[in-house]
Amino acid sequence: MGNYIDLHIQLKRYDDRPIFQNEEVGLPNNGLFFLLGENGCGKSTLLNILSTRDRSFEGTYKIGNILLDKKNCSSICDSKISYVPQVPVLLDDKSVLDNLLFVFPHADRSKALSLLERMSLKDRADQPASNLSTGEKQRLNLSRGLFEEKQILLVDEITSNLDKENAFLILKALKEYSIDHLVIFASHDERFDGEFRGSSINIKNKHITIDNTKYHDKELKETTYPKFSFLYEIKRFFKEEKLFCSLTAVLIFLLQFFLIGQAYFKGFADNSYFWKYREIIYENTFPALYLQVADMDDIDEELNHYTSANQILSDGIGLKKDDDDYRFGEDKGEVISVILKFCEENKQNLDLLCGTYPAENGDIIISNICFDTILKENNVSLDYESALKDDKLTKLKPAWGDISLKITGIYKSLDASLLEKKLDGINPEDLETFVSQIERQLLGYKVDSAFGILSKKQTNGFIVENTPENLRIAKERNKSLFPDGTFLYTTMISNKDSKDHITKLNSISRVINRMETPVIVSLCFFLASLLVVFFFKNRLRYPLRLLLGEREKRLKFYPVIAVLLLCLASFVLSYLISIGILL
Repeated sequence: MGNYIDLHIQLKRYDDRPIFQNEEVGLPNNGLFFLLGENGCGKSTLLNILSTRDRSFEGTYKIGNILLDKKNCSSICDSKISYVPQVPVLLDDKSVLDNLLFVFPHADRSKALSLLERMSLKDRADQPASNLSTGEKQRLNLSRGLFEEKQILLVDEITSNLDKENAFLILKALKEYSIDHLVIFASHDERFDGEFRGSSINIKNKHITIDNTKYHDKELKETTYPKFSFLYEIKRFFKEEKLFCSLTAVLIFLLQFFLIGQAYFKGFADNSYFWKYREIIYENTFPALYLQVADMDDIDEELNHYTSANQILSDGIGLKKDDDDYRFGEDKGEVISVILKFCEENKQNLDLLCGTYPAENGDIIISNICFDTILKENNVSLDYESALKDDKLTKLKPAWGDISLKITGIYKSLDASLLEKKLDGINPEDLETFVSQIERQLLGYKVDSAFGILSKKQTNGFIVENTPENLRIAKERNKSLFPDGTFLYTTMISNKDSKDHITKLNSISRVINRMETPVIVSLCFFLASLLVVFFFKNRLRYPLRLLLGEREKRLKFYPVIAVLLLCLASFVLSYLISIGILL
């Protein structure tokens, strides 16, 4: 059989000074080998190379006839090599048993107690590590290296400062372990040469020689290794941190699920209730339709196909003095919801109560309920005819332009019950959430909309009366009934076929609005707390595992990648489930 460890060092330098050149190290899979040599000869360097913590050498390294490379080094070595440092690193405030289990959080407690008994430490298991003697601390230090029973154990001079009794116990434990495992023990201790020392690795004058007349490879159970260490490490992390991963996944899932539901029910997503019942809503709810054309030059041609069609000239104007700006959630008559381009057809379909139709740039006519608001805000009690003669009442200065508007006439408003029903029962703070601007303009058509002449501020959208003929033409010409990116918000003014669904949507929206802040803050707080607890829990464990020979990349890089993948998977899963439920 070939060597279990087969190391060929072509060149190893330290500060441009060669330490080893063309050296071979071949060792079986069992036996106790003493690593001997003077101080500074390279014993620690060789231990670091054998533990794979030092990969900065030219050459090859095989374990079990498998050549180590960047892909498999971490998975193979971390499962096959344990390292026991010369200076024990213990947590003085924790018990002896906890010091052993702390490094291996999911270990078997009974196995740990059995190992402490073998190391003559069982009676000290519940005592703090600070009560241990130097020899007992080294025995506990060795226990960590023996616990996982890896095939290769590297030990760095742990008996050099111990009394004969403690040194004997440690060497005895190493001797027993070496029956089925390979132990490489760096030591200067010559007190037990006759009893324990048989085979050795000698370093002298930068050359490595191996004296082995006792040990040969034993038959080992065949071990398979993962082809991709990345997947192996991710699976390993999930297995070791099941509780943390499960709680993190649940919290992220709930957070994402709530955010999607919140956006959906607040109207920022493509509302399935709206699209499912849009025909019913349009045909039975809105007095007018909104249509768009791609090019301003096509507006006139498009308008010719419809009856009672008016191009949108500008946004509305707030009529209350205490308002800083136009808000489309105001009550009926408190705003001019939209200014539409006056056309000759409006002379037949508008009932002019007083004044004249627009004739010049800046002229507008408004509804009687809007003009009533102007009179009320100015504390004036005049008839319409007299009020129209007062420039203070008829001249408006909108915030969006440098033009002054002149009210030349007042038309009779249509029935405002639809608009009132829409706004009724909605808290003033929620109006901007539950009422879209286009929706207000459609509901306020010939209620608080104005008709006029403006030379600027034109748009490529227009509003037509919601008649069966106009709706048929809009469908035939494939016209969007709402502008791109604008969605119908919850409404309570649809007919019975869709009212139950929209009522449900509206109720859920109000609940979600109340829950929004506390739920998001709570979930984020619990998630942050979980991450903080995980960090502090492993803040000391990871350095200890690093001392035992595990790679830094395994302890830092892979856990971060695993958590990110966990977050991504939770986001995707919650998205698919929430969309499936909502749609």
